[in-house]
Amino acid sequence: MDADIVYDVWASLAPLFVDEQDDNQLPEVQIHGIPAGSAGALWDRLLRGAEMSPPDATVFLVADERDVPARDVSDLAGRAERGEVSMHVVLCNANAGGIGLPDLGVSIHEGELDIDYAVNVWSPSTAIAFLWLLTELRTLAPGSRLVAADEAGTARDERTQSKLTSAIALLSL
Repeated sequence: MDADIVYDVWASLAPLFVDEQDDNQLPEVQIHGIPAGSAGALWDRLLRGAEMSPPDATVFLVADERDVPARDVSDLAGRAERGEVSMHVVLCNANAGGIGLPDLGVSIHEGELDIDYAVNVWSPSTAIAFLWLLTELRTLAPGSRLVAADEAGTARDERTQSKLTSAIALLSL
């Protein structure tokens, strides 16, 4: 990828990955409008090369009202998508384009997948790789859209949304 494009994308999106005033922030990128039944494909892509942290991470079985190890739940993503499981799992060693990413928190709900991440642990190359990953995920969920959100899950301002959309478009060149 052209160094100028990497610099332009990083300069535009650095506020999504760097916060000089709050190291403990966990913003997220939400993928809205995931077609029914598609969560499994997105989850499988996220797991490629990644592992859950801790390995015995738990999810909540709604009907049984209890926590169980995520690894013991068959069709975890599908069940989360259907509301049978409440999940937020941290993935370590996720990657895109051969570039390792910082830890990612993943939640799946009906029609939506949310990825939260820590600020101030990103470089231009890892941020670009994350955007590539988001592009891959959207390809697996035709018609979906990306929404940059704050830690509370509230969509960020329209200018930030536009920058995210523009950066993804730049990567497609």
